[in-house]
Amino acid sequence: MVPHTLLPPRMGAALALAVALTAGCSDAVGPGTTLAENRAKWLALGVSDYGFVFHRLCFCEPAALEPVRIRVSQGAVVAVYDSLGQAIDSLGVALHFTVTIDSLFDVVDRAIAMGVARLDVRYHPSFGYPQHIGIDYLSDAVDDEIDLEADSLVLFRGDTRR
Repeated sequence: MVPHTLLPPRMGAALALAVALTAGCSDAVGPGTTLAENRAKWLALGVSDYGFVFHRLCFCEPAALEPVRIRVSQGAVVAVYDSLGQAIDSLGVALHFTVTIDSLFDVVDRAIAMGVARLDVRYHPSFGYPQHIGIDYLSDAVDDEIDLEADSLVLFRGDTRR
């Protein structure tokens, strides 16, 4: 399930219409194929303990826009640090930064299913995770675009699944 904080809050009837209009569109070698290949690459690593830098660019509240370092253990966010290395309080984490690599794959999957106006994804060449996700939900809407970036992945030795 994709945490709702990854997506812009305003997507009402116009989005439903856009999804309905594009539901029949399909491309055999399109973004879904690339998503599946890269998700398989990520899953093959068997990684459950890692950290990465996450940055969101959107028409969101300012607290959600700061780059952070996210620590994931057994697939769940266990800590989030600001750019100065200070821990972000649990309320801030719950509101803005419940992001894992798996949830980023889910964002791409949901965008494909919704038939968004524009989806640009750049995957890490070795690990397969989405390093950059650019989404424009509706071509005629203003301030519905979002960019998500994940970088500087660090795998932790405590990971028992590798």
